[in-house]
Amino acid sequence: MQAAWRVQACARTGAAVTTSLLGECIDRSLQELCEKFTALNLPAAITVEMLWGYPDVRLQVRQAARADVAVELLAPDPPAWSSQNWDAVRIEEGHREVWRGPDRSCPLTEVTRFVQALLCLGAVQLAQLYTDLG
Repeated sequence: MQAAWRVQACARTGAAVTTSLLGECIDRSLQELCEKFTALNLPAAITVEMLWGYPDVRLQVRQAARADVAVELLAPDPPAWSSQNWDAVRIEEGHREVWRGPDRSCPLTEVTRFVQALLCLGAVQLAQLYTDLG
């Protein structure tokens, strides 16, 4: 059975958020980050798709000055899963690279810096700050 989705706006900023009509599956921290990036004039939207029967929730962020680069911040894993970090996919000219970011318990300002670094820095600089997961 295919899930039904609807689009609503972030509470304060009007950034696009996609949520499930079947239930709440978006972590509050992703909503806060969506609002934060939009306030920084970085287009941001939360997407939800089904992957192997589970919701695949991502915060997509772009930079107007570099349309060829996008970042998909992956929603934190449920506690039963293994990752205790924020991970993100950096997309540049169709090439996708997964990066391991800060610990999930860190302040959202660190997560914001992680996403901004993925948007702005090259692979060599990123590798000095974060772990390239391939």
